[in-house]
Amino acid sequence: SVNDRGNVVRSESARLSVLENGMNEDDFSQEVAEEQKQTLDFFLPRKLNTPENISTQLLLDGTGVVSWSRSAEVTGYLIQVMAGNTAVTNISVDSSVDTVQIHNLSPAHQYSVCVAAVRGNIKSTFSER
Repeated sequence: SVNDRGNVVRSESARLSVLENGMNEDDFSQEVAEEQKQTLDFFLPRKLNTPENISTQLLLDGTGVVSWSRSAEVTGYLIQVMAGNTAVTNISVDSSVDTVQIHNLSPAHQYSVCVAAVRGNIKSTFSER
């Protein structure tokens, strides 16, 4: 099994063999059959999916509303607001939030919003702008 310290993913058995210098595969197979070798545990982070069903709405008072579908596997979300190619703000929210209001948007700028999922120190790619 593979464990990302929060989730266990099971698969068919596999063995990682490291041959010492000068040892050939036949010698190694015989050695393994004769004695139990140490095992090595390693952890692979599971990739987070980008949030889905993102919708945006601009209200008349210069407020934007962004919403998305929540995911059970995340601990939070990161919302990035851009004016052209310039980052205006980054907003972090916890996993219970699926809607954010962005205030004081200027009609003189064109804005875009991207959303990424977060679990601990792992972050998904941002959604398309």
